[in-house]
Amino acid sequence: MHAVLQRENRLRTSRLLSHCMLIAAPAYSRPIIVSDAAVNIAPDLDQKRDIVQNAIILARAVGLSTPKVAILAAVETVNSKMQATLDAAALAKMADRRQIVGGIVDGPLDLDIAVDKEAARIKGVETPARGDGRSRAGDPDQPCRQPTVKIVLLRACRAFRRGEQQGPLASPPYPW
Repeated sequence: MHAVLQRENRLRTSRLLSHCMLIAAPAYSRPIIVSDAAVNIAPDLDQKRDIVQNAIILARAVGLSTPKVAILAAVETVNSKMQATLDAAALAKMADRRQIVGGIVDGPLDLDIAVDKEAARIKGVETPARGDGRSRAGDPDQPCRQPTVKIVLLRACRAFRRGEQQGPLASPPYPW
């Protein structure tokens, strides 16, 4: 992190610096990127836009031509009393208006819909990020982001142990 923060290395851009965790779990047929589980404590909407854009840039850099971004919230509907759902809807609309580019962005979505097509079908949620969102921009509460990462990893490990692996371990479909 020290090298990134030094301006003379020219690694910084005009966008907010954010953290991305790349998870390549055997139970999933594609990698998952969880954005900013560690750096920005309480980002505002503009900062969240930068975080999503950074995650899309990373996803494209590792070979995902059209990343699907699921903006996570506790529920999959907009609720005026839940700021996370309002921000998620705004981010999705920002992507529609090309304020976020390079990927498909949808939200608010709960974690189940973001990682499981069957959960989306059961809940009747139609979304392009259904079941295979490849990047997650988490709930704005920083304490909620780290548990999200742990839940994704735990689900992947449990599915793998049950033999629900979606891609062969010997040759995962990742470009790296």
